Amino acid sequence: MELIQWEDITCEIASLRTEVFVEEQGFPKEAELEPNENEYFHFGLKLDSLLVGYVRVKLFDDHAHFSRILVKKAYRHQGYGSIILHYAEKFVQKQGLDLITIEAQAQAIDFYLKNGYHQEEKPLYEYGVLHYLMWKKVEK
Repeated sequence: MELIQWEDITCEIASLRTEVFVEEQGFPKEAELEPNENEYFHFGLKLDSLLVGYVRVKLFDDHAHFSRILVKKAYRHQGYGSIILHYAEKFVQKQGLDLITIEAQAQAIDFYLKNGYHQEEKPLYEYGVLHYLMWKKVEK
């Protein structure tokens, strides 16, 4: 197992995000890759040189925001999502921040709750898919 940080998006990351969010979940292809990808930090989990998990992190003055969190379908429910999430949380702590926000798909709420995140009540919709704002405080 290898945890990796990239400063910008790679073809490998773009391919996996397209596989999960566009092909599997039906999000529009034009919405998946944004022109400002270089404003994020990209973290991946590789098993035998295959990228199986990913999270994108954007830093702000007072918090960090995680997005595009995913695990390749064949590798889900094996703890890899928590591994990549905790890896990114440690990165945020090293940056001196203690608040993380996520706009989580409704289907993933239990995963985030199990990882210590708190759910806001008001729903959000992204491309017609129900999401909730979630947050977590981590030690600096």
